[in-house]
Amino acid sequence: MRKIYLLFVFIFGLNVHAQNPDDIVNIPDTNFKAKLLSASPSNQNASTQTPDASGSVSTYNKIDVNNDGQIQVSEALAIKYLRLYDTSYGLQPVYTITGLESFTNLESLFIQSYDFWNFTPIANLTNLRYLTCSFNNISNLDVTNLNNLTYLNCIQNSISQTLDVSNLHNLQKLYCNNNPISSINIKNGSNEIDLTFSGCQLLRYICADEEDLVLVQSRINTYGYTLVCQANSYCDFTPGGIIYNIQGSNIFDVDNNGCDDTDLYFPNMKFNISNGTETLSYICNTFGNYTIPVNPGTYYIETQLENSNFFSVSPASATISFPSETSPYNQDFCLTPNGIKNDLEITIIPIEVTRPGFDAHYKIIYKNKGNQIANGAISFSFDDTVMDLVSSFPIVDGSGTNSLNWNFTDFNPFETREIDLLFNINSPMETPPVNGGDELGFAAIILPIENDELPMDNHSQIKVTVVNSYDPNDKTCLEGNTISPEMVGEYVHYIIRFENTGTFAAENV
Repeated sequence: MRKIYLLFVFIFGLNVHAQNPDDIVNIPDTNFKAKLLSASPSNQNASTQTPDASGSVSTYNKIDVNNDGQIQVSEALAIKYLRLYDTSYGLQPVYTITGLESFTNLESLFIQSYDFWNFTPIANLTNLRYLTCSFNNISNLDVTNLNNLTYLNCIQNSISQTLDVSNLHNLQKLYCNNNPISSINIKNGSNEIDLTFSGCQLLRYICADEEDLVLVQSRINTYGYTLVCQANSYCDFTPGGIIYNIQGSNIFDVDNNGCDDTDLYFPNMKFNISNGTETLSYICNTFGNYTIPVNPGTYYIETQLENSNFFSVSPASATISFPSETSPYNQDFCLTPNGIKNDLEITIIPIEVTRPGFDAHYKIIYKNKGNQIANGAISFSFDDTVMDLVSSFPIVDGSGTNSLNWNFTDFNPFETREIDLLFNINSPMETPPVNGGDELGFAAIILPIENDELPMDNHSQIKVTVVNSYDPNDKTCLEGNTISPEMVGEYVHYIIRFENTGTFAAENV
């Protein structure tokens, strides 16, 4: 009897939660419902086609197939691609997207420029691979169950607290710019190939996979968060219970007479910290300082240098036990040169997208990874027939056809410097024209290369694909193509429509 009773309860539970394909999806927001019902092959809002590797489709469909002014569960289940964009400029606001939870076969969702804040209806759309939910008013983004996501764009929302994508093991691209986020957990076992979080002025901590820490720290430096934001793989940044702190400084003994207050700090040094069960990574700030909060226990800290044979570290490691030690426990590390090692590195980074007819911002970042003070020069190459230099900081020391040059002196070991460049890109109307899809090439070299330990990273080359804001428009005179003589001097009426089918938001109409 007991087995029969349990089986009965199980079957009853299934019947309670089952959806009838003929059931009507509850969509209480009338504007949201109208947007879904408006989907057609001509407006590219919905598709039953499986999205390609970029999340796009080539054919489009109606959702309300039976034209009854409602959306049945079966009609929702047929949709795999959904593109919802507020084309009313706020005149038809959407405050709730309840009903979207019935579209469980969605693989690509683009929903932008609405005023809703509750995004919970997407929480169980587990087939999603591509999600763009930018320029809304989302305050809490829970993507815990969206294990198939490879692309997430949530820029310009109201997301606060922590953005947690630690469960997204397939994630490759994350864009979360312009949100009041305090922390990001991107430790998910996936090697992200693109990550941006500019405009997040409240960001204080990022937990990432060890192999992503270099990318994360580079972004922190680029966005100017160096003094306020830390990154490591030690995700229990504020552990519960009793908290003890391990802190200290990393100092470079420039004059080889022992580390003291006159020496340089060693920035962004990486540690491995182990409690005997697991080993995690931590990166100190640009002033060479670190603070690690821990629970009671014994911790082993070991320095991890990119060029470990360039320096000697004292001590090479430390073991600290709490509560036997007093908190905060101070542990400094002193680094001295190990022979004469020269190693310069240069990288070109596009700060924003490149569009024809607009200014484009680039950075040249160069580092001294050796253990000697360096003097030298930088040469930057570009095609000046398709772009014009607007500004350079610092200013150029010399220029030629397709090239700019700068000199540098007193470049200290482990110091990083930057060059900000602003170019104006040719429009499609200039000669030669620049159009969406074109590729622009840039190259940089840092000298001297002779006696450099790793001459390969003295060169940097990138190709940037131009994106466009292509605004097809049509203008129709409501009085017809011609007017009668009696209409001369009178008003005529036009309907003018604008649509952006480009690959970036348009600015001018």
